[in-house]
Amino acid sequence: MNRSLLLVVCDFLLLSLLGLANFEDSGQPITTDEELVVVSKTTEPEQDDAIMDLLATALAAEQSSQDQLRQELEEAMAQRDALESNRSELSEELKEKEQAIAEREKMLAEREELLAEARAEAERAAREREATEEQAAALEAERDRIAAEQQEAAAKAATLAATVEKLSSQANVSAEELQKRNETLARLEAELSDRSRKLAEAERRQSEIETERRRLANEVATAEREKELLSTTLETAQQTISVERQEKEQLRKQTETLTEGVSRLAEASSEITKEVQNLRPMTTNEIYQEVSSNRVEIQFTGTRSGLFGDKEFEETVETALTRINGRPFLWIHISQTPFADADRRKFINSLDVYLQANDARFRVPQFGVLQQDRSLLFLPLSEEIVERLQTKTFTSTDKPFRFEDMVVVDLPDSRYGESSFRIDSKNPGHLEIDSRVFSSLFGEFSPSAGNIAFTRTGDFLGIVTGSGEAWMAEPVKTGGRISFGKDFSRAQLQNLP
Repeated sequence: MNRSLLLVVCDFLLLSLLGLANFEDSGQPITTDEELVVVSKTTEPEQDDAIMDLLATALAAEQSSQDQLRQELEEAMAQRDALESNRSELSEELKEKEQAIAEREKMLAEREELLAEARAEAERAAREREATEEQAAALEAERDRIAAEQQEAAAKAATLAATVEKLSSQANVSAEELQKRNETLARLEAELSDRSRKLAEAERRQSEIETERRRLANEVATAEREKELLSTTLETAQQTISVERQEKEQLRKQTETLTEGVSRLAEASSEITKEVQNLRPMTTNEIYQEVSSNRVEIQFTGTRSGLFGDKEFEETVETALTRINGRPFLWIHISQTPFADADRRKFINSLDVYLQANDARFRVPQFGVLQQDRSLLFLPLSEEIVERLQTKTFTSTDKPFRFEDMVVVDLPDSRYGESSFRIDSKNPGHLEIDSRVFSSLFGEFSPSAGNIAFTRTGDFLGIVTGSGEAWMAEPVKTGGRISFGKDFSRAQLQNLP
Protein backbone atom coordinates (compact mmCIF):
# COMPACT_ATOMS: atom_id res chain seq x y z
CA MET A 1 0.00 0.00 0.00
CA ASN A 2 1.30 3.49 -0.77
CA ARG A 3 2.69 5.29 2.29
CA SER A 4 0.68 8.49 1.74
CA LEU A 5 -2.55 6.48 1.36
CA LEU A 6 -1.73 4.55 4.55
CA LEU A 7 -1.25 7.85 6.44
CA VAL A 8 -4.62 9.14 5.21
CA VAL A 9 -6.35 5.93 6.35
CA CYS A 10 -4.67 6.08 9.77
CA ASP A 11 -5.70 9.75 10.21
CA PHE A 12 -9.27 8.84 9.30
CA LEU A 13 -9.39 6.00 11.84
CA LEU A 14 -7.84 8.21 14.53
CA LEU A 15 -10.44 10.94 13.97
CA SER A 16 -13.22 8.34 14.07
CA LEU A 17 -11.96 7.01 17.43
CA LEU A 18 -11.66 10.52 18.82
CA GLY A 19 -15.22 11.23 17.73
CA LEU A 20 -16.49 8.22 19.69
CA ALA A 21 -14.45 8.94 22.84
CA ASN A 22 -15.92 10.59 26.01
CA PHE A 23 -13.33 12.41 28.06
CA GLU A 24 -15.61 13.39 31.01
CA ASP A 25 -14.34 12.04 34.33
CA SER A 26 -17.67 10.65 35.59
CA GLY A 27 -16.40 7.32 36.76
CA GLN A 28 -19.03 5.62 34.66
CA PRO A 29 -18.29 3.41 31.62
CA ILE A 30 -18.50 5.20 28.31
CA THR A 31 -21.03 2.80 26.85
CA THR A 32 -23.01 -0.20 28.02
CA ASP A 33 -22.72 -3.60 26.45
CA GLU A 34 -25.77 -2.91 24.38
CA GLU A 35 -24.36 0.40 23.15
CA LEU A 36 -21.06 -1.31 22.23
CA VAL A 37 -22.96 -3.77 20.14
CA VAL A 38 -24.86 -0.99 18.42
CA VAL A 39 -21.68 0.97 17.75
CA SER A 40 -19.94 -2.05 16.35
CA LYS A 41 -22.84 -2.69 14.02
CA THR A 42 -23.25 0.85 12.80
CA THR A 43 -19.77 2.43 12.58
CA GLU A 44 -17.48 -0.34 11.41
CA PRO A 45 -19.18 -0.87 7.99
CA GLU A 46 -19.11 2.89 7.45
CA GLN A 47 -15.37 2.97 8.22
CA ASP A 48 -14.77 0.01 5.92
CA ASP A 49 -16.73 1.74 3.16
CA ALA A 50 -14.73 4.92 3.64
CA ILE A 51 -11.46 2.99 3.50
CA MET A 52 -12.59 1.17 0.39
CA ASP A 53 -13.64 4.47 -1.19
CA LEU A 54 -10.22 5.97 -0.41
CA LEU A 55 -8.48 2.90 -1.83
CA ALA A 56 -10.65 3.00 -4.97
CA THR A 57 -9.95 6.74 -5.39
CA ALA A 58 -6.18 6.21 -5.02
CA LEU A 59 -6.27 3.27 -7.45
CA ALA A 60 -8.28 5.30 -9.98
CA ALA A 61 -5.83 8.21 -9.67
CA GLU A 62 -2.88 5.86 -10.18
CA GLN A 63 -4.53 4.25 -13.20
CA SER A 64 -5.38 7.69 -14.62
CA SER A 65 -1.76 8.78 -14.18
CA GLN A 66 -0.47 5.64 -15.92
CA ASP A 67 -3.03 6.05 -18.77
CA GLN A 68 -1.96 9.66 -19.22
CA LEU A 69 1.72 8.67 -19.34
CA ARG A 70 0.92 5.89 -21.82
CA GLN A 71 -1.05 8.34 -24.01
CA GLU A 72 1.83 10.86 -23.92
CA LEU A 73 4.21 8.07 -24.90
CA GLU A 74 2.01 7.08 -27.88
CA GLU A 75 1.72 10.73 -29.00
CA ALA A 76 5.49 11.20 -28.71
CA MET A 77 6.11 8.02 -30.74
CA ALA A 78 3.63 9.22 -33.40
CA GLN A 79 5.40 12.59 -33.60
CA ARG A 80 8.74 10.81 -33.86
CA ASP A 81 7.44 8.65 -36.76
CA ALA A 82 6.10 11.76 -38.53
CA LEU A 83 9.43 13.55 -38.13
CA GLU A 84 11.27 10.47 -39.39
CA SER A 85 9.01 10.42 -42.47
CA ASN A 86 9.58 14.15 -43.13
CA ARG A 87 13.31 13.70 -42.73
CA SER A 88 13.28 10.82 -45.26
CA GLU A 89 11.33 12.93 -47.78
CA LEU A 90 13.69 15.89 -47.33
CA SER A 91 16.68 13.57 -47.70
CA GLU A 92 15.31 12.23 -51.01
CA GLU A 93 14.58 15.78 -52.23
CA LEU A 94 18.08 16.83 -51.21
CA LYS A 95 19.58 13.90 -53.16
CA GLU A 96 17.53 14.89 -56.25
CA LYS A 97 18.73 18.51 -55.93
CA GLU A 98 22.33 17.38 -55.61
CA GLN A 99 21.94 15.16 -58.69
CA ALA A 100 20.41 18.04 -60.68
CA ILE A 101 23.24 20.36 -59.60
CA ALA A 102 25.81 17.75 -60.64
CA GLU A 103 24.15 17.38 -64.07
CA ARG A 104 24.05 21.15 -64.56
CA GLU A 105 27.68 21.48 -63.48
CA LYS A 106 28.56 18.78 -66.02
CA MET A 107 26.59 20.64 -68.74
CA LEU A 108 28.31 23.87 -67.73
CA ALA A 109 31.71 22.20 -68.04
CA GLU A 110 30.78 20.95 -71.54
CA ARG A 111 29.67 24.45 -72.53
CA GLU A 112 32.92 25.90 -71.22
CA GLU A 113 34.82 23.38 -73.36
CA LEU A 114 32.75 24.42 -76.43
CA LEU A 115 33.41 28.07 -75.63
CA ALA A 116 37.16 27.38 -75.41
CA GLU A 117 37.05 25.55 -78.78
CA ALA A 118 35.12 28.45 -80.35
CA ARG A 119 37.67 30.90 -79.00
CA ALA A 120 40.51 28.82 -80.43
CA GLU A 121 38.70 28.59 -83.82
CA ALA A 122 38.16 32.36 -83.83
CA GLU A 123 41.84 32.98 -83.12
CA ARG A 124 42.84 30.56 -85.92
CA ALA A 125 40.45 32.30 -88.36
CA ALA A 126 41.88 35.69 -87.36
CA ARG A 127 45.40 34.45 -88.02
CA GLU A 128 44.34 33.05 -91.42
CA ARG A 129 42.61 36.34 -92.27
CA GLU A 130 45.79 38.28 -91.45
CA ALA A 131 47.83 35.88 -93.61
CA THR A 132 45.32 36.26 -96.48
CA GLU A 133 45.42 40.04 -96.21
CA GLU A 134 49.22 39.92 -96.38
CA GLN A 135 49.02 37.69 -99.50
CA ALA A 136 46.48 40.07 -101.10
CA ALA A 137 48.75 43.03 -100.43
CA ALA A 138 51.67 41.15 -102.05
CA LEU A 139 49.55 40.24 -105.10
CA GLU A 140 48.38 43.84 -105.38
CA ALA A 141 52.00 44.99 -105.42
CA GLU A 142 52.84 42.29 -108.00
CA ARG A 143 49.91 43.37 -110.18
CA ASP A 144 51.04 47.02 -110.02
CA ARG A 145 54.57 45.98 -111.00
CA ILE A 146 53.30 43.84 -113.92
CA ALA A 147 51.05 46.71 -115.09
CA ALA A 148 54.01 49.06 -114.99
CA GLU A 149 56.10 46.58 -116.95
CA GLN A 150 53.21 46.14 -119.42
CA GLN A 151 52.99 49.88 -119.93
CA GLU A 152 56.75 49.98 -120.39
CA ALA A 153 56.58 47.11 -122.94
CA ALA A 154 53.75 48.84 -124.77
CA ALA A 155 55.82 52.02 -124.93
CA LYS A 156 58.75 50.02 -126.25
CA ALA A 157 56.50 48.30 -128.83
CA ALA A 158 55.20 51.66 -129.95
CA THR A 159 58.71 52.95 -130.21
CA LEU A 160 59.76 49.85 -132.20
CA ALA A 161 56.75 50.15 -134.49
CA ALA A 162 57.65 53.74 -135.12
CA THR A 163 61.19 52.71 -135.74
CA VAL A 164 60.04 49.95 -138.14
CA GLU A 165 57.91 52.40 -140.02
CA LYS A 166 60.79 54.78 -140.09
CA LEU A 167 63.16 52.09 -141.30
CA SER A 168 60.68 50.85 -143.87
CA SER A 169 60.48 54.33 -145.29
CA GLN A 170 64.13 54.46 -145.53
CA ALA A 171 65.32 52.66 -148.61
CA ASN A 172 68.84 52.26 -147.54
CA VAL A 173 67.77 50.03 -144.49
CA SER A 174 69.04 46.54 -145.02
CA ALA A 175 66.74 43.48 -144.92
CA GLU A 176 68.91 41.82 -142.25
CA GLU A 177 68.47 44.69 -139.76
CA LEU A 178 64.74 44.73 -140.50
CA GLN A 179 64.50 41.04 -139.66
CA LYS A 180 66.36 41.60 -136.42
CA ARG A 181 64.03 44.40 -135.56
CA ASN A 182 61.01 42.19 -136.34
CA GLU A 183 62.37 39.41 -134.14
CA THR A 184 62.89 41.88 -131.31
CA LEU A 185 59.34 43.15 -131.77
CA ALA A 186 57.96 39.59 -131.72
CA ARG A 187 59.89 38.85 -128.55
CA LEU A 188 58.58 41.99 -126.87
CA GLU A 189 55.02 41.12 -127.91
CA ALA A 190 55.49 37.63 -126.44
CA GLU A 191 56.73 39.14 -123.19
CA LEU A 192 53.77 41.51 -123.16
CA SER A 193 51.35 38.61 -123.66
CA ASP A 194 53.01 36.59 -120.89
CA ARG A 195 52.88 39.53 -118.50
CA SER A 196 49.21 40.10 -119.40
CA ARG A 197 48.52 36.44 -118.59
CA LYS A 198 50.34 36.79 -115.21
CA LEU A 199 48.36 39.95 -114.49
CA ALA A 200 45.06 38.12 -115.15
CA GLU A 201 46.21 35.24 -112.92
CA ALA A 202 47.11 37.69 -110.16
CA GLU A 203 43.71 39.39 -110.44
CA ARG A 204 42.00 35.97 -110.24
CA ARG A 205 44.04 35.02 -107.15
CA GLN A 206 43.25 38.40 -105.58
CA SER A 207 39.55 37.75 -106.17
CA GLU A 208 39.82 34.31 -104.53
CA ILE A 209 41.72 35.81 -101.60
CA GLU A 210 39.05 38.47 -101.19
CA THR A 211 36.35 35.79 -101.22
CA GLU A 212 38.26 33.75 -98.63
CA ARG A 213 38.74 36.89 -96.51
CA ARG A 214 34.99 37.58 -96.53
CA ARG A 215 34.31 33.91 -95.57
CA LEU A 216 36.77 34.07 -92.71
CA ALA A 217 35.26 37.38 -91.57
CA ASN A 218 31.82 35.73 -91.52
CA GLU A 219 33.22 32.78 -89.52
CA VAL A 220 34.84 35.15 -87.03
CA ALA A 221 31.57 37.06 -86.63
CA THR A 222 29.70 33.76 -86.12
CA ALA A 223 32.26 32.64 -83.55
CA GLU A 224 31.91 35.97 -81.72
CA ARG A 225 28.11 35.57 -81.62
CA GLU A 226 28.47 32.00 -80.34
CA LYS A 227 30.94 33.26 -77.76
CA GLU A 228 28.48 35.90 -76.56
CA LEU A 229 25.69 33.29 -76.48
CA LEU A 230 27.85 30.84 -74.50
CA SER A 231 28.87 33.62 -72.11
CA THR A 232 25.20 34.49 -71.52
CA THR A 233 24.34 30.81 -71.05
CA LEU A 234 27.30 30.41 -68.67
CA GLU A 235 26.16 33.35 -66.53
CA THR A 236 22.60 31.97 -66.44
CA ALA A 237 23.86 28.52 -65.47
CA GLN A 238 26.07 30.00 -62.73
CA GLN A 239 23.12 31.96 -61.34
CA THR A 240 20.97 28.78 -61.43
CA ILE A 241 23.68 26.78 -59.67
CA SER A 242 24.03 29.52 -57.04
CA VAL A 243 20.26 29.48 -56.40
CA GLU A 244 20.21 25.68 -56.22
CA ARG A 245 23.16 25.73 -53.82
CA GLN A 246 21.25 28.15 -51.60
CA GLU A 247 18.22 25.83 -51.76
CA LYS A 248 20.50 22.89 -50.96
CA GLU A 249 21.90 24.77 -47.94
CA GLN A 250 18.37 25.57 -46.77
CA LEU A 251 17.38 21.90 -47.17
CA ARG A 252 20.48 20.86 -45.23
CA LYS A 253 19.61 23.28 -42.41
CA GLN A 254 16.02 22.00 -42.40
CA THR A 255 17.33 18.43 -42.28
CA GLU A 256 19.63 19.30 -39.37
CA THR A 257 16.70 20.99 -37.59
CA LEU A 258 14.51 17.93 -38.16
CA THR A 259 17.32 15.63 -37.01
CA GLU A 260 17.75 17.69 -33.86
CA GLY A 261 13.99 17.61 -33.29
CA VAL A 262 13.91 13.85 -33.80
CA SER A 263 16.81 13.47 -31.35
CA ARG A 264 15.03 15.61 -28.75
CA LEU A 265 11.83 13.69 -29.33
CA ALA A 266 13.70 10.39 -29.01
CA GLU A 267 15.24 11.58 -25.75
CA ALA A 268 11.85 12.69 -24.46
CA SER A 269 10.33 9.39 -25.57
CA SER A 270 13.15 7.51 -23.85
CA GLU A 271 12.59 9.49 -20.66
CA ILE A 272 8.84 8.83 -20.78
CA THR A 273 9.49 5.13 -21.43
CA LYS A 274 11.94 5.01 -18.53
CA GLU A 275 9.44 6.80 -16.30
CA VAL A 276 6.74 4.30 -17.25
CA GLN A 277 9.13 1.44 -16.54
CA ASN A 278 10.02 2.98 -13.18
CA LEU A 279 6.33 3.15 -12.31
CA ARG A 280 5.92 -0.56 -13.11
CA PRO A 281 7.63 -2.73 -10.50
CA MET A 282 9.35 -5.94 -11.56
CA THR A 283 8.47 -9.27 -10.02
CA THR A 284 10.93 -11.01 -7.70
CA ASN A 285 11.31 -13.78 -10.29
CA GLU A 286 12.30 -11.25 -12.98
CA ILE A 287 14.85 -9.58 -10.70
CA TYR A 288 16.40 -12.87 -9.58
CA GLN A 289 16.56 -14.22 -13.14
CA GLU A 290 18.37 -11.08 -14.31
CA VAL A 291 20.83 -11.09 -11.38
CA SER A 292 21.44 -14.86 -11.55
CA SER A 293 22.25 -14.75 -15.28
CA ASN A 294 24.89 -12.04 -14.64
CA ARG A 295 26.87 -13.64 -11.80
CA VAL A 296 30.51 -12.73 -11.24
CA GLU A 297 32.83 -15.06 -9.28
CA ILE A 298 35.58 -13.96 -6.91
CA GLN A 299 38.01 -16.82 -6.22
CA PHE A 300 40.38 -16.94 -3.23
CA THR A 301 43.37 -19.32 -3.39
CA GLY A 302 46.19 -19.53 -0.88
CA THR A 303 47.99 -21.53 1.83
CA ARG A 304 47.30 -21.80 5.55
CA SER A 305 49.60 -23.11 8.27
CA GLY A 306 48.44 -26.36 9.87
CA LEU A 307 49.59 -29.04 12.23
CA PHE A 308 51.37 -30.91 9.44
CA GLY A 309 52.64 -27.93 7.46
CA ASP A 310 51.11 -25.55 4.92
CA LYS A 311 47.83 -26.56 3.38
CA GLU A 312 46.34 -25.11 0.22
CA PHE A 313 42.76 -23.87 0.14
CA GLU A 314 40.36 -22.42 -2.45
CA GLU A 315 37.06 -20.57 -1.87
CA THR A 316 34.66 -18.91 -4.30
CA VAL A 317 32.15 -16.08 -3.71
CA GLU A 318 29.42 -15.12 -6.18
CA THR A 319 28.30 -11.50 -6.50
CA ALA A 320 26.98 -9.03 -9.10
CA LEU A 321 28.47 -5.99 -10.82
CA THR A 322 27.07 -2.68 -9.50
CA ARG A 323 27.52 0.99 -10.36
CA ILE A 324 27.41 3.94 -7.93
CA ASN A 325 27.69 7.52 -9.21
CA GLY A 326 28.85 6.17 -12.56
CA ARG A 327 31.70 4.02 -11.12
CA PRO A 328 31.54 0.18 -11.30
CA PHE A 329 32.14 -1.86 -8.11
CA LEU A 330 32.03 -5.44 -6.87
CA TRP A 331 31.00 -6.07 -3.25
CA ILE A 332 31.56 -8.91 -0.75
CA HIS A 333 31.12 -9.16 2.99
CA ILE A 334 34.08 -10.07 5.16
CA SER A 335 32.16 -13.14 6.39
CA GLN A 336 32.36 -14.53 2.84
CA THR A 337 36.18 -14.43 2.75
CA PRO A 338 38.82 -16.92 4.00
CA PHE A 339 39.86 -14.40 6.66
CA ALA A 340 36.37 -14.06 8.20
CA ASP A 341 37.48 -15.75 11.45
CA ALA A 342 39.83 -13.54 13.43
CA ASP A 343 41.57 -16.57 14.96
CA ARG A 344 42.12 -18.43 11.68
CA ARG A 345 43.23 -15.43 9.63
CA LYS A 346 46.53 -15.28 11.53
CA PHE A 347 47.52 -18.67 9.99
CA ILE A 348 47.16 -17.52 6.35
CA ASN A 349 50.57 -17.43 4.69
CA SER A 350 49.68 -16.48 1.11
CA LEU A 351 46.54 -15.33 -0.64
CA ASP A 352 45.71 -14.66 -4.29
CA VAL A 353 42.35 -13.38 -5.59
CA TYR A 354 40.90 -13.79 -9.11
CA LEU A 355 37.86 -12.29 -10.79
CA GLN A 356 36.10 -14.26 -13.52
CA ALA A 357 32.91 -14.16 -15.56
CA ASN A 358 32.08 -15.89 -18.83
CA ASP A 359 35.47 -16.43 -20.54
CA ALA A 360 37.27 -13.50 -18.85
CA ARG A 361 39.59 -13.96 -15.84
CA PHE A 362 41.64 -11.28 -14.04
CA ARG A 363 44.01 -11.21 -11.06
CA VAL A 364 42.84 -8.86 -8.29
CA PRO A 365 45.75 -6.87 -6.75
CA GLN A 366 43.80 -5.49 -3.77
CA PHE A 367 40.41 -4.85 -2.16
CA GLY A 368 39.21 -1.63 -0.57
CA VAL A 369 37.62 -1.48 2.89
CA LEU A 370 34.46 0.64 3.05
CA GLN A 371 34.81 3.49 5.53
CA GLN A 372 31.04 3.64 6.26
CA ASP A 373 30.99 -0.07 7.17
CA ARG A 374 34.34 -1.83 7.59
CA SER A 375 32.72 -5.26 7.23
CA LEU A 376 32.21 -4.58 3.51
CA LEU A 377 35.01 -4.98 0.95
CA PHE A 378 34.77 -3.43 -2.51
CA LEU A 379 36.66 -3.80 -5.79
CA PRO A 380 36.59 -0.79 -8.16
CA LEU A 381 36.81 -1.76 -11.84
CA SER A 382 37.78 0.00 -15.05
CA GLU A 383 35.37 0.32 -17.95
CA GLU A 384 37.64 -1.92 -20.06
CA ILE A 385 37.35 -4.77 -17.55
CA VAL A 386 33.58 -4.24 -17.28
CA GLU A 387 33.27 -4.53 -21.05
CA ARG A 388 35.33 -7.74 -21.13
CA LEU A 389 33.30 -9.34 -18.33
CA GLN A 390 30.19 -9.10 -20.59
CA THR A 391 27.75 -8.94 -17.68
CA LYS A 392 25.02 -6.46 -16.83
CA THR A 393 25.76 -3.65 -14.39
CA PHE A 394 23.10 -2.89 -11.77
CA THR A 395 23.05 0.87 -11.16
CA SER A 396 22.03 2.56 -7.92
CA THR A 397 18.92 4.75 -8.10
CA ASP A 398 18.33 8.31 -6.96
CA LYS A 399 14.85 7.32 -5.74
CA PRO A 400 15.45 4.34 -3.44
CA PHE A 401 12.28 4.95 -1.42
CA ARG A 402 9.76 4.83 -4.28
CA PHE A 403 8.59 1.44 -2.99
CA GLU A 404 8.35 0.29 0.62
CA ASP A 405 9.72 -3.17 0.01
CA MET A 406 12.85 -4.56 -1.64
CA VAL A 407 14.12 -7.83 -3.10
CA VAL A 408 16.98 -9.65 -1.34
CA VAL A 409 19.07 -12.06 -3.49
CA ASP A 410 21.34 -14.70 -1.97
CA LEU A 411 23.51 -15.76 -4.94
CA PRO A 412 25.69 -18.38 -3.19
CA ASP A 413 22.58 -20.32 -2.01
CA SER A 414 20.41 -19.31 -5.02
CA ARG A 415 17.61 -17.91 -2.85
CA TYR A 416 15.62 -14.70 -3.03
CA GLY A 417 12.58 -13.05 -1.47
CA GLU A 418 10.79 -9.81 -0.56
CA SER A 419 11.36 -7.71 2.54
CA SER A 420 10.13 -4.36 3.79
CA PHE A 421 12.74 -1.83 4.90
CA ARG A 422 13.00 1.38 6.89
CA ILE A 423 15.59 4.10 7.30
CA ASP A 424 17.83 3.46 10.29
CA SER A 425 17.74 6.81 12.09
CA LYS A 426 20.41 5.71 14.57
CA ASN A 427 22.87 4.56 11.91
CA PRO A 428 22.99 6.97 8.95
CA GLY A 429 23.45 5.35 5.56
CA HIS A 430 21.96 2.06 6.74
CA LEU A 431 18.54 0.41 6.51
CA GLU A 432 16.50 -1.71 8.88
CA ILE A 433 15.14 -4.83 7.14
CA ASP A 434 13.05 -7.80 8.21
CA SER A 435 15.03 -10.58 9.83
CA ARG A 436 12.79 -13.08 8.04
CA VAL A 437 12.26 -12.67 4.27
CA PHE A 438 9.22 -14.11 2.56
CA SER A 439 9.65 -16.03 -0.69
CA SER A 440 6.82 -17.66 -2.63
CA LEU A 441 9.29 -20.34 -3.75
CA PHE A 442 11.34 -20.94 -0.59
CA GLY A 443 8.88 -19.81 2.06
CA GLU A 444 10.79 -17.77 4.65
CA PHE A 445 14.56 -17.45 5.00
CA SER A 446 16.84 -15.17 6.95
CA PRO A 447 18.96 -12.73 4.91
CA SER A 448 22.64 -13.19 5.59
CA ALA A 449 25.62 -10.85 5.33
CA GLY A 450 26.70 -10.33 1.74
CA ASN A 451 23.22 -10.72 0.22
CA ILE A 452 22.45 -8.06 -2.39
CA ALA A 453 19.38 -5.81 -2.04
CA PHE A 454 17.50 -4.44 -5.07
CA THR A 455 14.59 -2.05 -5.51
CA ARG A 456 11.37 -3.28 -7.07
CA THR A 457 12.52 -1.72 -10.38
CA GLY A 458 15.69 -3.87 -10.40
CA ASP A 459 18.12 -1.12 -9.32
CA PHE A 460 20.95 -1.70 -6.86
CA LEU A 461 19.87 -0.70 -3.31
CA GLY A 462 22.62 -1.98 -1.00
CA ILE A 463 24.33 -4.92 0.73
CA VAL A 464 23.02 -6.85 3.73
CA THR A 465 25.57 -6.48 6.58
CA GLY A 466 23.87 -8.59 9.22
CA SER A 467 20.57 -9.77 10.65
CA GLY A 468 17.99 -7.03 10.20
CA GLU A 469 20.35 -4.40 8.74
CA ALA A 470 21.82 -3.38 5.40
CA TRP A 471 24.15 -0.71 4.03
CA MET A 472 22.41 1.56 1.50
CA ALA A 473 24.35 2.43 -1.66
CA GLU A 474 25.95 5.88 -1.42
CA PRO A 475 29.23 7.52 -2.54
CA VAL A 476 32.08 5.16 -1.67
CA LYS A 477 34.73 6.23 0.84
CA THR A 478 37.88 4.15 1.35
CA GLY A 479 38.74 3.16 4.91
CA GLY A 480 41.70 0.95 4.09
CA ARG A 481 43.17 -1.51 1.58
CA ILE A 482 44.05 -5.22 1.53
CA SER A 483 46.72 -6.30 -0.99
CA PHE A 484 47.06 -9.81 -2.41
CA GLY A 485 49.69 -11.84 -4.19
CA LYS A 486 53.30 -10.94 -3.44
CA ASP A 487 52.17 -7.86 -1.43
CA PHE A 488 49.98 -9.88 0.94
CA SER A 489 50.75 -9.88 4.66
CA ARG A 490 48.77 -10.98 7.71
CA ALA A 491 49.34 -7.58 9.28
CA GLN A 492 46.79 -6.09 6.87
CA LEU A 493 44.04 -8.25 8.42
CA GLN A 494 44.55 -7.23 12.04
CA ASN A 495 42.31 -4.14 11.95
CA LEU A 496 39.39 -5.91 10.26
CA PRO A 497 36.25 -6.59 12.32
